[in-house]
Amino acid sequence: MKEKSLVFAVIIGIVLSGCGASKKQLDIAKRMQESIKANGCLITTGTLPNHSKGNQKIIKLSFNGVNSNSLDDRFTSTGALFFYQNDTPEIYKYDQIIINLAGGSTSFQKVYTLEDIKTSESLYKFPVSSFFKYYATDSIKYILDDRFPDSATHQIVNFMQSIDSTYGKIDNLGFAGWATSFIRETHEPLKVYYVTAINGKYMTDYLISVSPGNKKIANISILNKPHR
Repeated sequence: MKEKSLVFAVIIGIVLSGCGASKKQLDIAKRMQESIKANGCLITTGTLPNHSKGNQKIIKLSFNGVNSNSLDDRFTSTGALFFYQNDTPEIYKYDQIIINLAGGSTSFQKVYTLEDIKTSESLYKFPVSSFFKYYATDSIKYILDDRFPDSATHQIVNFMQSIDSTYGKIDNLGFAGWATSFIRETHEPLKVYYVTAINGKYMTDYLISVSPGNKKIANISILNKPHR
């Protein structure tokens, strides 16, 4: 089963400038700009005070002319991950990546520490993508939180197997970003992943919530039923 990013796919770009950025970082930002059809991108670097960790070195990517439908966590998180995966932060020595998306009079900004990006990337590999490989096997019990109701497990598995039966098994998986949330009753932090499973020509969009503490899935929601 192949995996790909649904958000950052190359398209066309226009204006790019950077202050304190390397040529490699400018090239990465240009690819990001092209993929979200932004009008331009500005890269800035600097430091931000942190009471517990001291000054934190940051790199900020500000995109303008972004479509209003792209001003959310999906695009900032995949942007931060894309930049991190293609740059060499151990050489450039920054601690945080800031992604700012502006469209018209509205803007959306998120700050990602390198630790957060690494954790989010790791949790996507397991348990999130693993769930789509093993949902119809006994191995699913190692992926789901013990608090996940058996009835909900049966319901989601039956739903996914019915899709397999109608359109064929999942042959591709699209990662479309993550957001941070929490369990209302316990305030336990959660990583919420946007994932699209592709069966042939049909796509089904899921929201997968993971507890970073035990690295297990706490909740699964279906955002969109099979569509083309």
